[in-house]
Amino acid sequence: MCTVSELHDGYTKPVVEEDPPKDYESAMRRLEDAVKARRWAEKEAERYRKEIEAIQPMLFFVNAVCAAGSCILVGELAKILRGNSMMISQEKVFSVLRQAGYLHDRPGPEWNMPTKKAMDRGLLDVTENTAAHPDGHTTTNKTVKVTGKGQVFFVEWFLSGRALKEVGNNRIA
Repeated sequence: MCTVSELHDGYTKPVVEEDPPKDYESAMRRLEDAVKARRWAEKEAERYRKEIEAIQPMLFFVNAVCAAGSCILVGELAKILRGNSMMISQEKVFSVLRQAGYLHDRPGPEWNMPTKKAMDRGLLDVTENTAAHPDGHTTTNKTVKVTGKGQVFFVEWFLSGRALKEVGNNRIA
């Protein structure tokens, strides 16, 4: 029966009032159960500590990329993926992004431009540069860039294997 609660390591832990053991054997069983429960709890705590230690560097990376707000080229995204042991080319990244609906696949001026889906989610951006030529005409070049949020999303998306599932390929690279 739980009657009182006490604060233990930041959590409320019920204090259980039990009848005292009637004999030596029941006292030893309770002691063994308590020792087993404590060992199990210590193993779980150690497992969680190791898991947190393993995740911490990734969290620093994610927070840094999201906070920086700097955009990178799709080719640089391919380099990041290759740095994470995924052999994939810039062309293949473009192809997968088109197949998954993040880039337009219509030939013409919209080719490889971000779709509304990608823009609304803040994953991709477009920069425009105007160039003046010696003969007097000007051209506007559009470049697709991956936002900080997009970098985190696409790296996780490719490395987790979800990209394969969404585009229906057995192999990306």
